[in-house]
Amino acid sequence: MTRTDLILLGAGGNVHDVLDIVDAINADEGQFNVLGALDDRRARGERHLNLEILGGLASCTDFPGARFISTIHNEHVYRLHPTLLARLGLSPNRFVTLIHPGAGLSRRAEIGRGVYICDGASIAGGVVIGDHVSVGPHAIVGHDSRVDSYSVLAAGALLGGGVHVERACYIGSSASIRPELVVRREALVGLGAVVVRDVPRASVVVGNPARPLTGSDLKYERHIQGVM
Repeated sequence: MTRTDLILLGAGGNVHDVLDIVDAINADEGQFNVLGALDDRRARGERHLNLEILGGLASCTDFPGARFISTIHNEHVYRLHPTLLARLGLSPNRFVTLIHPGAGLSRRAEIGRGVYICDGASIAGGVVIGDHVSVGPHAIVGHDSRVDSYSVLAAGALLGGGVHVERACYIGSSASIRPELVVRREALVGLGAVVVRDVPRASVVVGNPARPLTGSDLKYERHIQGVM
């Protein structure tokens, strides 16, 4: 069986999750050959998790036969993710979607391109997931929910039925969102937050019940993220 050459975009901690998915898929099908990773913060030839750094992100043009998956899914850069990928000029069909065999995925769910779904995640019927979304280990997406492109569901995040997470949002680990709510574009829901009302655009909400950060707390959050 011919394997597909795969290159990871970004070489941070999320590489662990993606490699675990690839290993599990290859154990069944032998589908992918991981060539290495591209990362602007690391030197060409450096190794990360035993993967060779093949160059910066723009070096993707040096590999015309390869497919790609982005691992740029953390709370510091999630808002920049659309811009970073757009600059590369890769066509949508150059991106693969990776679903761990241990994830629960309804046949009535729709999954976009460049998505990865980790072990133990559960995606219910009627769910629509856009492009370049990451679904962390044991995250749960309830029926008829929608997760728009470039959003992140961290480990253990829980979306009730009919939730809409708009483009480029970050839902932190173990956060819970009540059914039928909307998380507006570019918002961040902090880890463990319990969301009982719609989340405003580009806001940061934390706590139980979740409330927006304001004043000095929000200034600090903006400082550590560096992208707001």
